[in-house]
Amino acid sequence: MSSNIIKFLRFLRQIQDYEFRNLLNFFMSKRLINLKADRNFYPQGTSITDSTRYSSYLTLCVLASKNQKIFSKFRSYKVIVEVLDHVTYKQGKEYLKAINKFGGWNKQYGELIEKLDYYGGGKKFHYKNLGTFTPTMLRYLKVHLDLLNYFGTFAGLRITEIGVGFGGQAAILGSLNRPYQYNLLDLPEVLKLAEKYLSINTIDLNYVCIDGRNPIELTSDLVISNYGFSELTRNIQSKYLDRVILKSRMGYITWNPLSERDFNGYSIEELLNLIPNSIALYEEPNTYPGNRIITWKN
Repeated sequence: MSSNIIKFLRFLRQIQDYEFRNLLNFFMSKRLINLKADRNFYPQGTSITDSTRYSSYLTLCVLASKNQKIFSKFRSYKVIVEVLDHVTYKQGKEYLKAINKFGGWNKQYGELIEKLDYYGGGKKFHYKNLGTFTPTMLRYLKVHLDLLNYFGTFAGLRITEIGVGFGGQAAILGSLNRPYQYNLLDLPEVLKLAEKYLSINTIDLNYVCIDGRNPIELTSDLVISNYGFSELTRNIQSKYLDRVILKSRMGYITWNPLSERDFNGYSIEELLNLIPNSIALYEEPNTYPGNRIITWKN
């Protein structure tokens, strides 16, 4: 079979997978901006995202928090896509299937996600009869509905999020079901970007930013983490367990095996033994082999 025929068949498959109107978005999503790391914001090795593997991540977060031009397209930079904004169009469709299990889509969801997607230049795809969104926001919405299903309303709760990215999950929770207080724990440079994102989107959320490299003792009603905790070194994970996780009466941690593989981080079995009343569920949809959701309620 000639290379031209193979390319044509591959193109037909892409049309089938992405629908014709999404093909341009698919190809544009491959055009990402590279950034050189500034040594003033150099990783300290406390996690996968705080490592030389993604050495320009902290630089981007600081620049985007200070420069409106960079902020307007920060989700188009290669490093942030590699770190957290890599949910695919097809995974987005799977998240929509999961959302439908919680009563289906409603107009409020679409209006909110379109608002939150306005800034940052994230790659958007059209989802038939619903609208045009970034798949990452569909993930955050699915997590929000998971939390409501497991724990009920957030009203009056003190929520702590470990690893906040650009603030997308906090923006969804704060907009749809406002808690009493929200603690954001991450690298200081990352928190600057999250503050910028929450501010420009006028999210009415009572939040506090806390240096995630050395977490303070916190008593929360609910701890959540979208892969953040499971990408920390074992030493930092131990601090979170002692100071944050074991002091919270409820929790929802989406866990991946990266820290266990790369940093001798805690395994699922170890965490289930340490966290009272915790159980491990399969991630739905599954986005990486071995991913689990650890949840507990005391």
